[in-house]
Amino acid sequence: MDVFYETASEEGVSPPAHFLDQSFITSLSDILSDGGVCAINTIIKSEAKKTLIFQTINKVKSTTKFQSKCTEDLNEVIYLAKTTCDN
Repeated sequence: MDVFYETASEEGVSPPAHFLDQSFITSLSDILSDGGVCAINTIIKSEAKKTLIFQTINKVKSTTKFQSKCTEDLNEVIYLAKTTCDN
């Protein structure tokens, strides 16, 4: 998912924060099939907002979450992966 919103860029968060809240991320996680991956391209200028958003995303259960930082700009990609582990 790569959503850029001009007003959001003025606030320093893209995609808009409602695409990064716990209920929306949970909904995305719920529709992933086993082995599915969702990638969300973000630009979050404020370190405080970034910390808060990533803490919120980490509360979502049933998915593996990781992020990849681009070295040449502000983009970070958040990955949600749905996996079932056999123990």
